Amino acid sequence: IQVSPYVVFYYVDFGGGKVNFFSYTRANTITEERLKDKISLGVGGHIDSVSDIVCDDITITPLDAEGTAVSDVYNMSAANLKDTIIRVAKREVAEELGNIAVIEKIEAYKESIIVFNIEDNDVDKVHACYMVPVQLTLEEMQAMIANTEFNKEEVASISVLPLNFR
Repeated sequence: IQVSPYVVFYYVDFGGGKVNFFSYTRANTITEERLKDKISLGVGGHIDSVSDIVCDDITITPLDAEGTAVSDVYNMSAANLKDTIIRVAKREVAEELGNIAVIEKIEAYKESIIVFNIEDNDVDKVHACYMVPVQLTLEEMQAMIANTEFNKEEVASISVLPLNFR
């Protein structure tokens, strides 16, 4: 299973009875065919390298009985896993949306990480999503929409998607 950190930014409008999610439409020029022109409610990606991992105990490339390298082993605590997820989440937001002001808010939601796994297709079956829900104020959401300089190779447009909760 591949761990995929994912950040969802939202603003709750209690008076209007809506949760407003930051959303974006993926560009039709991206390489992953299944994601082209799809709307996303969050920003995320994969743990790409050893440098992404926060871990107190790493055993590099153990060998099997025949002397063949198997894989790296990471003995991670729950705190290590949370720190790794937050590190990758911040990197992914910066890569796709630019260095926006709300990136630093991600750290504050480390204890709110939600884990889910959907197995609808072959891609989903090998991914576990570690979602970091980040609540914004109305002003932060407005500034995020107005000031985001998104990666045009990845993102076609950005907007707010309101969902009723009444």
